[in-house]
Amino acid sequence: QQVNDIDLEKTQPTEETDDGEEFSSGFFRGTCQKIEKSYLRLTSAPKPEQVRPLEILKLALKQVSTRYQQDEDYPYARNQLKAIRQDLTVQNISGFFAAQVYEAHARIALAESDFDEFAQCQSRLIEIHAQPPFSQIQNDLQWQSVIEFSA
Repeated sequence: QQVNDIDLEKTQPTEETDDGEEFSSGFFRGTCQKIEKSYLRLTSAPKPEQVRPLEILKLALKQVSTRYQQDEDYPYARNQLKAIRQDLTVQNISGFFAAQVYEAHARIALAESDFDEFAQCQSRLIEIHAQPPFSQIQNDLQWQSVIEFSA
């Protein structure tokens, strides 16, 4: 994934928030309160004041989605969604919100025929869906199918 040049270790223990999002306990949480922030490729470790926390990222996704629906400004949406993805990555946030971000970006990228961005989002979505809680949901659905088939 080409989100940044920093090799972030993804095997840290995680903790879950009240709304089901997971954070790696070995990573920091951002403190930046800007809803809109341009994407910049990282060349050094980010500082917490440069990274938006989960609650701000949720507002940012809502703003990007609304603006794209209104004026279909793809360069703006692409830039903002990449910045949101980067903030998720450096904080090692995964779960339902991360999936929402990558799904939104994948849909917009596909609509705009940006197959490189779509492929990046698709790759990350496969990783996200292989982790709990998605892997557990998938497992539960498979067992439910087996039970229904054998009944």
